[in-house]
Amino acid sequence: MSHRPPTRLQIDDFSTVNRRQLLRALGASALTIATGGLFSRSLWGGPVFAAYPFSLGVASGDPAPDGFVIWTKIAPTPLERGGGMPGKPVEVEWSVALDERMGQVATRGTSVAHPELGHAVHVEVAGLQPARDYYYQFTIGGERSRVGRARTLPPAAVSLQAAHASAPFVMSYDDHEVDNDWAGDTTEEQTPSDLFLLRRAAALQAWYEHLPVRRALLPRGADILAYRRFAVGDLLAMNVLDTRLFRSAQACGDGPRVAADCAERLDRDRTMLGDAQERWLYDGFTSARARWTLLAQQVLVMRNDRDPDPAVFAPSLDKWDGAVAARDRLFAAIEAAKVANVVVVTGDVHDNWAGELKKNFDDEKSATLGVEFVATSVTSDGDGFDINDSTRALLQQDPHIKYFNSQRGYARHIVTPNRWQCDFQVLDRVSVPDGRTATHKSFVVESGRSGLSEA
Repeated sequence: MSHRPPTRLQIDDFSTVNRRQLLRALGASALTIATGGLFSRSLWGGPVFAAYPFSLGVASGDPAPDGFVIWTKIAPTPLERGGGMPGKPVEVEWSVALDERMGQVATRGTSVAHPELGHAVHVEVAGLQPARDYYYQFTIGGERSRVGRARTLPPAAVSLQAAHASAPFVMSYDDHEVDNDWAGDTTEEQTPSDLFLLRRAAALQAWYEHLPVRRALLPRGADILAYRRFAVGDLLAMNVLDTRLFRSAQACGDGPRVAADCAERLDRDRTMLGDAQERWLYDGFTSARARWTLLAQQVLVMRNDRDPDPAVFAPSLDKWDGAVAARDRLFAAIEAAKVANVVVVTGDVHDNWAGELKKNFDDEKSATLGVEFVATSVTSDGDGFDINDSTRALLQQDPHIKYFNSQRGYARHIVTPNRWQCDFQVLDRVSVPDGRTATHKSFVVESGRSGLSEA
Protein backbone atom coordinates (compact mmCIF):
# COMPACT_ATOMS: atom_id res chain seq x y z
CA MET A 1 0.00 0.00 0.00
CA SER A 2 1.40 3.40 -0.92
CA HIS A 3 1.21 6.32 1.41
CA ARG A 4 1.04 9.87 0.16
CA PRO A 5 2.08 12.75 2.40
CA PRO A 6 -0.84 14.81 3.70
CA THR A 7 -1.78 17.78 1.60
CA ARG A 8 -0.51 21.06 3.01
CA LEU A 9 -2.98 23.88 2.46
CA GLN A 10 -1.42 27.24 1.60
CA ILE A 11 -3.09 30.57 2.17
CA ASP A 12 -2.26 31.52 -1.40
CA ASP A 13 -4.54 28.69 -2.56
CA PHE A 14 -7.52 30.63 -1.24
CA SER A 15 -6.49 34.20 -2.00
CA THR A 16 -7.48 36.15 -5.08
CA VAL A 17 -3.88 37.20 -5.71
CA ASN A 18 -0.54 35.76 -4.64
CA ARG A 19 0.19 37.12 -1.18
CA ARG A 20 3.88 37.75 -1.82
CA GLN A 21 3.10 39.48 -5.09
CA LEU A 22 0.64 41.79 -3.34
CA LEU A 23 3.03 42.69 -0.55
CA ARG A 24 5.84 43.38 -2.99
CA ALA A 25 3.60 45.60 -5.07
CA LEU A 26 2.23 47.54 -2.10
CA GLY A 27 5.68 48.01 -0.65
CA ALA A 28 7.36 49.15 -3.84
CA SER A 29 5.85 52.57 -4.43
CA ALA A 30 2.57 54.43 -4.58
CA LEU A 31 3.45 55.14 -8.20
CA THR A 32 3.13 51.44 -8.95
CA ILE A 33 -0.58 51.70 -8.30
CA ALA A 34 -1.07 55.11 -9.82
CA THR A 35 0.67 54.35 -13.14
CA GLY A 36 -0.17 50.72 -13.68
CA GLY A 37 1.60 47.74 -12.15
CA LEU A 38 -0.52 45.56 -9.89
CA PHE A 39 -3.85 47.41 -10.21
CA SER A 40 -3.78 47.97 -13.96
CA ARG A 41 -6.59 45.81 -15.27
CA SER A 42 -9.53 47.36 -17.11
CA LEU A 43 -12.82 47.78 -15.28
CA TRP A 44 -15.59 45.22 -15.51
CA GLY A 45 -18.25 47.17 -17.32
CA GLY A 46 -21.97 46.57 -16.88
CA PRO A 47 -21.59 43.96 -14.12
CA VAL A 48 -24.34 41.39 -13.69
CA PHE A 49 -24.25 39.17 -10.63
CA ALA A 50 -25.51 35.66 -10.08
CA ALA A 51 -26.49 36.59 -6.53
CA TYR A 52 -26.73 39.65 -4.28
CA PRO A 53 -23.23 41.22 -4.35
CA PHE A 54 -23.39 42.75 -0.87
CA SER A 55 -23.82 39.44 0.93
CA LEU A 56 -21.17 40.41 3.55
CA GLY A 57 -22.96 43.61 4.50
CA VAL A 58 -21.53 47.05 5.22
CA ALA A 59 -19.65 48.58 8.15
CA SER A 60 -18.11 51.83 9.32
CA GLY A 61 -15.09 52.52 11.50
CA ASP A 62 -12.15 54.75 12.44
CA PRO A 63 -14.37 57.78 13.17
CA ALA A 64 -12.98 61.31 13.25
CA PRO A 65 -14.64 64.68 13.91
CA ASP A 66 -15.07 65.22 10.17
CA GLY A 67 -15.68 61.70 8.90
CA PHE A 68 -15.10 57.94 9.09
CA VAL A 69 -14.34 54.90 6.93
CA ILE A 70 -17.16 53.04 5.21
CA TRP A 71 -16.57 49.47 4.02
CA THR A 72 -18.09 46.72 1.98
CA LYS A 73 -16.82 43.68 0.05
CA ILE A 74 -18.32 42.55 -3.23
CA ALA A 75 -18.96 38.84 -2.91
CA PRO A 76 -22.08 37.32 -4.54
CA THR A 77 -20.99 33.83 -3.40
CA PRO A 78 -18.62 34.52 -0.50
CA LEU A 79 -17.68 30.87 0.14
CA GLU A 80 -16.31 30.38 -3.37
CA ARG A 81 -12.81 31.30 -4.45
CA GLY A 82 -12.75 35.00 -5.22
CA GLY A 83 -16.21 35.43 -3.70
CA GLY A 84 -17.80 34.57 -7.02
CA MET A 85 -16.23 37.59 -8.68
CA PRO A 86 -14.16 37.64 -11.89
CA GLY A 87 -10.56 38.75 -11.70
CA LYS A 88 -11.41 42.28 -12.79
CA PRO A 89 -11.87 45.53 -10.85
CA VAL A 90 -15.37 46.90 -10.60
CA GLU A 91 -16.57 50.43 -9.87
CA VAL A 92 -18.73 50.94 -6.80
CA GLU A 93 -20.77 54.06 -6.10
CA TRP A 94 -21.22 55.27 -2.53
CA SER A 95 -23.19 58.02 -0.85
CA VAL A 96 -23.47 59.50 2.63
CA ALA A 97 -26.70 61.18 3.69
CA LEU A 98 -28.27 62.99 6.62
CA ASP A 99 -31.32 60.74 6.71
CA GLU A 100 -31.94 57.01 6.70
CA ARG A 101 -33.92 57.21 3.45
CA MET A 102 -30.78 58.60 1.78
CA GLY A 103 -32.71 61.59 0.48
CA GLN A 104 -30.48 64.37 1.89
CA VAL A 105 -27.10 63.44 0.47
CA ALA A 106 -24.13 65.07 2.18
CA THR A 107 -21.43 63.63 -0.07
CA ARG A 108 -21.02 60.92 -2.71
CA GLY A 109 -18.41 59.38 -4.94
CA THR A 110 -17.07 56.25 -6.58
CA SER A 111 -14.46 53.73 -5.54
CA VAL A 112 -12.89 50.78 -7.31
CA ALA A 113 -13.09 47.31 -5.81
CA HIS A 114 -9.92 45.53 -6.93
CA PRO A 115 -9.67 41.75 -7.18
CA GLU A 116 -6.19 41.96 -5.65
CA LEU A 117 -7.87 43.15 -2.42
CA GLY A 118 -10.73 40.68 -2.57
CA HIS A 119 -13.03 43.32 -4.10
CA ALA A 120 -13.13 45.11 -0.74
CA VAL A 121 -13.97 48.79 -0.65
CA HIS A 122 -12.56 51.21 1.94
CA VAL A 123 -13.81 54.77 1.53
CA GLU A 124 -12.31 57.44 3.78
CA VAL A 125 -15.14 59.95 4.05
CA ALA A 126 -14.23 63.49 5.13
CA GLY A 127 -15.74 66.98 5.21
CA LEU A 128 -18.66 66.10 7.50
CA GLN A 129 -19.99 67.82 10.62
CA PRO A 130 -18.74 66.65 14.03
CA ALA A 131 -20.81 64.77 16.60
CA ARG A 132 -23.72 63.74 14.43
CA ASP A 133 -25.24 60.65 12.82
CA TYR A 134 -24.90 59.92 9.10
CA TYR A 135 -26.21 57.16 6.85
CA TYR A 136 -24.42 55.51 3.95
CA GLN A 137 -25.06 53.09 1.08
CA PHE A 138 -23.16 51.41 -1.75
CA THR A 139 -24.47 50.82 -5.29
CA ILE A 140 -23.06 48.60 -8.01
CA GLY A 141 -24.83 47.95 -11.29
CA GLY A 142 -28.49 47.74 -10.41
CA GLU A 143 -27.84 46.49 -6.86
CA ARG A 144 -27.90 48.50 -3.65
CA SER A 145 -26.48 47.58 -0.28
CA ARG A 146 -28.39 47.93 2.94
CA VAL A 147 -28.18 51.38 4.58
CA GLY A 148 -25.59 51.67 7.34
CA ARG A 149 -25.31 54.24 10.10
CA ALA A 150 -22.14 55.99 11.25
CA ARG A 151 -21.36 58.86 13.60
CA THR A 152 -18.60 61.42 13.61
CA LEU A 153 -16.67 62.19 16.79
CA PRO A 154 -17.11 65.47 18.67
CA PRO A 155 -14.30 67.97 18.20
CA ALA A 156 -11.75 67.62 20.99
CA ALA A 157 -12.20 71.20 22.15
CA VAL A 158 -15.85 70.63 23.09
CA SER A 159 -15.70 67.13 25.45
CA LEU A 160 -17.81 69.22 28.02
CA GLN A 161 -19.90 71.19 25.37
CA ALA A 162 -21.01 67.92 23.83
CA ALA A 163 -22.13 66.64 27.22
CA HIS A 164 -24.14 69.79 27.89
CA ALA A 165 -25.72 69.53 24.47
CA SER A 166 -26.75 65.91 25.01
CA ALA A 167 -29.18 66.25 27.94
CA PRO A 168 -30.59 68.71 30.51
CA PHE A 169 -28.30 69.46 33.46
CA VAL A 170 -29.41 70.50 36.95
CA MET A 171 -26.89 73.13 37.96
CA SER A 172 -25.57 74.12 41.36
CA TYR A 173 -22.36 75.69 42.61
CA ASP A 174 -19.78 75.03 45.31
CA ASP A 175 -16.76 76.92 46.62
CA HIS A 176 -14.41 77.29 43.65
CA GLU A 177 -16.84 79.40 41.66
CA VAL A 178 -16.04 82.09 44.26
CA ASP A 179 -13.16 81.15 46.59
CA ASN A 180 -11.83 77.97 48.20
CA ASP A 181 -13.85 76.84 51.24
CA TRP A 182 -15.84 80.06 51.47
CA ALA A 183 -18.72 80.10 53.95
CA GLY A 184 -21.35 82.79 53.98
CA ASP A 185 -19.51 86.10 54.14
CA THR A 186 -16.10 84.68 55.10
CA THR A 187 -13.12 83.20 53.27
CA GLU A 188 -10.12 81.19 54.36
CA GLU A 189 -7.88 84.13 53.39
CA GLN A 190 -9.82 86.36 55.81
CA THR A 191 -10.59 88.83 53.02
CA PRO A 192 -12.42 91.93 54.33
CA SER A 193 -16.15 91.30 54.11
CA ASP A 194 -16.96 94.21 51.78
CA LEU A 195 -14.30 93.16 49.28
CA PHE A 196 -15.37 89.53 49.43
CA LEU A 197 -19.00 90.45 48.76
CA LEU A 198 -17.93 92.30 45.61
CA ARG A 199 -16.08 89.19 44.49
CA ARG A 200 -19.02 86.94 45.34
CA ALA A 201 -21.40 89.15 43.38
CA ALA A 202 -19.16 89.04 40.31
CA ALA A 203 -18.74 85.26 40.61
CA LEU A 204 -22.47 84.58 40.91
CA GLN A 205 -23.17 86.90 37.99
CA ALA A 206 -20.68 84.96 35.84
CA TRP A 207 -22.17 81.68 37.01
CA TYR A 208 -25.68 82.77 35.99
CA GLU A 209 -24.52 84.10 32.61
CA HIS A 210 -22.86 80.84 31.61
CA LEU A 211 -25.40 78.24 32.72
CA PRO A 212 -28.95 77.22 31.72
CA VAL A 213 -30.84 78.18 34.89
CA ARG A 214 -34.19 79.88 35.43
CA ARG A 215 -34.68 83.58 36.00
CA ALA A 216 -35.51 82.84 39.62
CA LEU A 217 -31.79 82.17 40.09
CA LEU A 218 -30.75 85.61 38.86
CA PRO A 219 -28.30 86.92 41.50
CA ARG A 220 -29.32 89.90 43.60
CA GLY A 221 -25.97 91.49 44.11
CA ALA A 222 -23.92 89.11 46.23
CA ASP A 223 -26.94 86.89 47.03
CA ILE A 224 -28.70 84.16 45.13
CA LEU A 225 -31.57 81.78 45.84
CA ALA A 226 -30.22 78.60 44.27
CA TYR A 227 -31.85 75.87 46.37
CA ARG A 228 -34.88 74.34 44.69
CA ARG A 229 -36.83 71.13 44.20
CA PHE A 230 -37.57 69.00 41.13
CA ALA A 231 -40.26 66.31 41.00
CA VAL A 232 -39.86 63.38 38.61
CA GLY A 233 -43.42 62.11 38.78
CA ASP A 234 -43.86 59.97 41.87
CA LEU A 235 -40.43 58.38 41.37
CA LEU A 236 -38.07 61.04 42.67
CA ALA A 237 -38.06 64.27 44.68
CA MET A 238 -34.76 66.03 43.95
CA ASN A 239 -33.77 68.64 46.53
CA VAL A 240 -30.92 70.80 45.23
CA LEU A 241 -29.26 72.37 48.26
CA ASP A 242 -26.94 75.33 48.84
CA THR A 243 -24.38 74.54 51.54
CA ARG A 244 -22.27 77.69 50.95
CA LEU A 245 -24.27 80.89 51.06
CA PHE A 246 -26.24 80.40 54.29
CA ARG A 247 -23.85 78.33 56.38
CA SER A 248 -22.01 79.36 59.52
CA ALA A 249 -18.47 80.61 59.17
CA GLN A 250 -15.94 77.78 59.14
CA ALA A 251 -15.42 76.29 62.59
CA CYS A 252 -12.09 77.31 64.13
CA GLY A 253 -11.31 79.39 61.07
CA ASP A 254 -11.10 76.17 59.01
CA GLY A 255 -7.77 75.67 60.75
CA PRO A 256 -7.30 72.73 63.16
CA ARG A 257 -7.97 69.32 61.66
CA VAL A 258 -8.01 67.39 64.93
CA ALA A 259 -11.55 67.30 66.31
CA ALA A 260 -10.39 67.49 69.91
CA ASP A 261 -8.82 70.89 69.17
CA CYS A 262 -12.01 72.41 67.79
CA ALA A 263 -14.98 72.32 70.14
CA GLU A 264 -16.65 75.01 68.03
CA ARG A 265 -17.69 72.42 65.47
CA LEU A 266 -20.10 71.01 68.11
CA ASP A 267 -21.91 74.30 68.78
CA ARG A 268 -25.67 73.72 68.68
CA ASP A 269 -26.37 76.80 66.56
CA ARG A 270 -24.02 75.89 63.72
CA THR A 271 -25.74 75.46 60.37
CA MET A 272 -24.95 74.32 56.84
CA LEU A 273 -28.20 75.44 55.25
CA GLY A 274 -29.46 78.40 57.28
CA ASP A 275 -32.82 78.55 59.04
CA ALA A 276 -34.98 79.28 55.99
CA GLN A 277 -33.48 76.53 53.83
CA GLU A 278 -33.71 74.01 56.68
CA ARG A 279 -37.42 74.73 57.14
CA TRP A 280 -38.00 74.47 53.39
CA LEU A 281 -36.21 71.11 53.24
CA TYR A 282 -37.84 69.60 56.31
CA ASP A 283 -41.31 70.77 55.24
CA GLY A 284 -40.66 68.97 51.97
CA PHE A 285 -39.92 65.79 53.88
CA THR A 286 -43.36 65.84 55.50
CA SER A 287 -45.22 66.37 52.22
CA ALA A 288 -43.11 64.17 49.93
CA ARG A 289 -44.93 61.41 48.09
CA ALA A 290 -42.11 60.25 45.83
CA ARG A 291 -40.51 56.82 46.12
CA TRP A 292 -36.98 58.28 46.41
CA THR A 293 -35.79 61.44 48.17
CA LEU A 294 -32.60 62.88 46.72
CA LEU A 295 -30.39 65.51 48.34
CA ALA A 296 -28.09 66.95 45.69
CA GLN A 297 -25.54 69.01 47.56
CA GLN A 298 -21.93 70.05 47.77
CA VAL A 299 -19.88 68.52 50.63
CA LEU A 300 -19.61 65.19 52.45
CA VAL A 301 -22.46 64.50 54.85
CA MET A 302 -21.11 61.25 56.26
CA ARG A 303 -18.37 61.31 58.85
CA ASN A 304 -14.91 61.12 57.31
CA ASP A 305 -11.75 60.71 59.37
CA ARG A 306 -8.62 62.03 57.62
CA ASP A 307 -6.08 60.66 60.10
CA PRO A 308 -5.06 56.97 59.93
CA ASP A 309 -4.27 56.94 63.65
CA PRO A 310 -7.24 55.21 65.33
CA ALA A 311 -6.72 57.38 68.43
CA VAL A 312 -7.10 60.63 66.48
CA PHE A 313 -10.25 61.91 64.74
CA ALA A 314 -9.32 64.56 62.18
CA PRO A 315 -12.32 65.65 60.10
CA SER A 316 -12.47 68.27 57.38
CA LEU A 317 -14.20 71.26 58.95
CA ASP A 318 -15.47 72.41 55.56
CA LYS A 319 -17.76 69.38 55.43
CA TRP A 320 -20.80 68.48 57.58
CA ASP A 321 -18.26 67.20 60.14
CA GLY A 322 -17.63 70.88 60.85
CA ALA A 323 -21.28 71.47 61.79
CA VAL A 324 -22.34 68.38 63.73
CA ALA A 325 -25.54 69.92 65.09
CA ALA A 326 -26.70 70.72 61.56
CA ARG A 327 -26.22 67.09 60.56
CA ASP A 328 -28.03 65.92 63.69
CA ARG A 329 -31.01 68.13 62.80
CA LEU A 330 -31.02 66.77 59.25
CA PHE A 331 -31.07 63.17 60.47
CA ALA A 332 -33.72 63.94 63.08
CA ALA A 333 -35.96 65.48 60.41
CA ILE A 334 -35.55 62.39 58.21
CA GLU A 335 -36.51 60.15 61.13
CA ALA A 336 -39.42 62.31 62.27
CA ALA A 337 -40.97 62.41 58.79
CA LYS A 338 -40.27 58.69 58.31
CA VAL A 339 -38.55 59.44 55.00
CA ALA A 340 -37.50 56.20 53.37
CA ASN A 341 -35.11 55.79 50.46
CA VAL A 342 -32.91 58.83 51.12
CA VAL A 343 -30.00 59.23 48.71
CA VAL A 344 -27.39 61.99 48.92
CA VAL A 345 -25.20 62.87 45.93
CA THR A 346 -22.13 64.97 46.59
CA GLY A 347 -19.08 66.41 44.85
CA ASP A 348 -16.25 68.68 46.09
CA VAL A 349 -13.51 66.24 47.08
CA HIS A 350 -12.34 65.03 43.62
CA ASP A 351 -12.71 61.37 44.62
CA ASN A 352 -15.30 58.60 44.38
CA TRP A 353 -16.91 57.54 47.66
CA ALA A 354 -19.93 55.48 48.66
CA GLY A 355 -21.20 55.10 52.19
CA GLU A 356 -24.12 54.81 54.57
CA LEU A 357 -25.56 57.60 56.70
CA LYS A 358 -25.66 56.31 60.26
CA LYS A 359 -27.79 57.78 63.02
CA ASN A 360 -24.72 57.35 65.22
CA PHE A 361 -21.43 57.09 63.35
CA ASP A 362 -19.71 55.76 66.46
CA ASP A 363 -21.90 52.66 66.37
CA GLU A 364 -21.61 50.48 63.28
CA LYS A 365 -24.91 48.77 64.20
CA SER A 366 -26.74 52.10 64.43
CA ALA A 367 -29.72 52.67 62.16
CA THR A 368 -28.94 53.54 58.55
CA LEU A 369 -30.96 56.59 57.49
CA GLY A 370 -29.78 56.81 53.89
CA VAL A 371 -26.81 56.44 51.57
CA GLU A 372 -24.34 58.86 50.04
CA PHE A 373 -22.59 58.74 46.67
CA VAL A 374 -19.70 61.11 45.99
CA ALA A 375 -18.60 61.63 42.39
CA THR A 376 -15.03 62.35 41.41
CA SER A 377 -13.79 65.17 39.20
CA VAL A 378 -13.47 64.91 35.44
CA THR A 379 -9.84 65.98 34.98
CA SER A 380 -8.38 67.66 38.07
CA ASP A 381 -5.53 66.04 40.03
CA GLY A 382 -4.24 64.21 36.95
CA ASP A 383 -4.85 60.50 36.42
CA GLY A 384 -5.26 59.84 40.15
CA PHE A 385 -5.07 56.36 41.67
CA ASP A 386 -7.37 53.55 42.67
CA ILE A 387 -6.69 53.12 46.39
CA ASN A 388 -3.56 52.97 48.56
CA ASP A 389 -2.57 51.76 52.02
CA SER A 390 -3.37 55.12 53.62
CA THR A 391 -6.94 55.23 52.34
CA ARG A 392 -7.46 51.56 53.19
CA ALA A 393 -6.55 52.38 56.78
CA LEU A 394 -8.99 55.28 56.79
CA LEU A 395 -11.82 53.07 55.56
CA GLN A 396 -11.18 50.61 58.37
CA GLN A 397 -11.78 53.43 60.86
CA ASP A 398 -15.02 54.43 59.12
CA PRO A 399 -16.83 51.14 58.39
CA HIS A 400 -19.87 53.06 57.14
CA ILE A 401 -17.74 54.06 54.11
CA LYS A 402 -17.91 51.18 51.66
CA TYR A 403 -15.90 52.47 48.69
CA PHE A 404 -13.13 54.84 47.72
CA ASN A 405 -11.42 55.56 44.41
CA SER A 406 -9.33 58.56 43.36
CA GLN A 407 -9.36 58.24 39.59
CA ARG A 408 -11.15 60.59 37.22
CA GLY A 409 -14.59 60.00 35.75
CA TYR A 410 -18.23 60.37 36.77
CA ALA A 411 -21.06 58.56 38.53
CA ARG A 412 -24.05 57.22 36.58
CA HIS A 413 -27.31 56.73 38.48
CA ILE A 414 -30.10 54.48 37.23
CA VAL A 415 -33.33 54.92 39.20
CA THR A 416 -36.41 52.69 39.09
CA PRO A 417 -39.24 52.32 41.60
CA ASN A 418 -37.61 49.23 43.08
CA ARG A 419 -33.92 50.09 43.12
CA TRP A 420 -31.30 52.78 42.77
CA GLN A 421 -28.05 51.79 41.07
CA CYS A 422 -24.90 53.88 41.01
CA ASP A 423 -22.16 52.96 38.53
CA PHE A 424 -18.79 54.61 39.12
CA GLN A 425 -17.36 55.19 35.64
CA VAL A 426 -13.58 55.58 35.77
CA LEU A 427 -10.98 56.52 33.16
CA ASP A 428 -7.65 54.75 33.32
CA ARG A 429 -5.92 57.96 32.21
CA VAL A 430 -6.90 61.55 31.42
CA SER A 431 -3.34 62.62 30.68
CA VAL A 432 -3.62 61.20 27.14
CA PRO A 433 -6.36 61.60 24.51
CA ASP A 434 -7.19 57.88 24.29
CA GLY A 435 -7.96 57.05 27.92
CA ARG A 436 -10.49 54.24 28.40
CA THR A 437 -13.64 54.39 30.50
CA ALA A 438 -14.97 51.39 32.42
CA THR A 439 -17.35 50.67 35.27
CA HIS A 440 -15.08 50.41 38.31
CA LYS A 441 -17.75 49.56 40.87
CA SER A 442 -21.55 49.45 41.07
CA PHE A 443 -23.75 49.72 44.15
CA VAL A 444 -27.46 49.11 44.56
CA VAL A 445 -29.98 50.42 47.08
CA GLU A 446 -33.19 48.39 47.25
CA SER A 447 -36.37 50.37 47.85
CA GLY A 448 -37.48 50.06 51.44
CA ARG A 449 -34.11 48.69 52.60
CA SER A 450 -31.57 51.25 53.77
CA GLY A 451 -27.98 50.41 53.03
CA LEU A 452 -25.62 49.63 50.19
CA SER A 453 -24.93 46.36 48.42
CA GLU A 454 -22.60 45.72 45.51
CA ALA A 455 -24.33 45.16 42.19
